[in-house]
Amino acid sequence: MGEEFTHLTDSGVHMVEVGAKPDQKRRAIASGKIFLDEKTIKMIQSEEIKKGNVLTTAQIAAIQAVKNTSSIIPLCHPLSLTGIEVDFDVNPTFITCTCAVNTLGKTGVEMEAIT
Repeated sequence: MGEEFTHLTDSGVHMVEVGAKPDQKRRAIASGKIFLDEKTIKMIQSEEIKKGNVLTTAQIAAIQAVKNTSSIIPLCHPLSLTGIEVDFDVNPTFITCTCAVNTLGKTGVEMEAIT
């Protein structure tokens, strides 16, 4: 059982031991599209949303989520992150969000970028 999924063993689950791995610069990038009404996108662009600049708020929320990934997703290692970038590309009917996460460590930051 443990050969296919690194976190599953014959006796249950575990957080994978990475202590013997060397520290390396690691970077992961994840992106997704958020589809909205054209009217809503125009309101976001002209900052007409009553809550203020929603993209700045979303950047802050994304950074906070990345920093807390090991608390949100079971079996993720807590990581020392060296950088987080969250960017938006606004189009007429959708917004593309891209998150890049960097670390110098023993394990990757893919789950942090996705989170």
